Amino acid sequence: MKIVAHCFANNSSISPSPLNIDFKGFNVSLFPVDQNLTLQASKILSEEELLRFSKRVVHDVENFETVEEQLEEKLKPYKIILTEVAQLFEGLFALMYNTVPPHFDTSKTSVNLHAETETERTMLEYGSITRGAGYVMMPDRKSYDIDNSLFDLIAPSTNHLPAFSFFSQALKSLNNNDNEIAFFLFFRIIDGYFSFGAKDVRKELLKKEIELRYYIPYDPKLINSLSAILTEMGLPTESKNNYKGLIADIVNVRHKLTHFSSTKAKAHHTASIKLKLATVNSFLYQCCFNLLRDKIAKP
Repeated sequence: MKIVAHCFANNSSISPSPLNIDFKGFNVSLFPVDQNLTLQASKILSEEELLRFSKRVVHDVENFETVEEQLEEKLKPYKIILTEVAQLFEGLFALMYNTVPPHFDTSKTSVNLHAETETERTMLEYGSITRGAGYVMMPDRKSYDIDNSLFDLIAPSTNHLPAFSFFSQALKSLNNNDNEIAFFLFFRIIDGYFSFGAKDVRKELLKKEIELRYYIPYDPKLINSLSAILTEMGLPTESKNNYKGLIADIVNVRHKLTHFSSTKAKAHHTASIKLKLATVNSFLYQCCFNLLRDKIAKP
């Protein structure tokens, strides 16, 4: 059974095409389709790798979160490969052509199985394994319905313009799957309202533990993601101890992401860290969303 994963970069093209390389056991292709540039990775699956497609993902409004987790588990190995190859090509294009490179949206990765034999075609046809998995769509509003309550919020909002700017930039970064940038922007808001830009951020945030609990829950997903990031960096993690440890881990991740060593690159930046940051950002987003609404008295 062959697995094929792909994502796109809008308004980009290459010539001649396709461009084909071998990358970490995958056959990787880059080719234009209409106005988009497609990044595709494929390989023949082992029996063990095929097991992750043996369970169906059932879409349901009431189990949206569960569906998202199941899809994430299936897509993770292929999102990592596509993310790494995207970073490779984006970097090469930026250096070789002295221009802004194409942006491959690896947050929207689609994965599909392709039968190589009649037996495998039967497996797909009768549903003993799922054909593939797609990303969970997030709302993308282009039209805004204005009501009178907006005008009441303009005056109180003018006192929070820097945070508004950071927040809107963070959401744009999330939409582009630039999770590191989004993390730093969310952290700037948290830093600004809870530690007031103090030199010792950790010390000041720990003083605000009770208030922070209202905005950032002690949630297993957040705990596990922070722990996974720091463990991959080869660093100790405190999240699983208590809430103070959770705060310490968030600050430590911010600190370590600021630094980079080319001799220890994998300890500072990997595709899996980038993916785990997406989970962390989902909690920091909710924190900043509720915090800023409270600041301007929007229920």
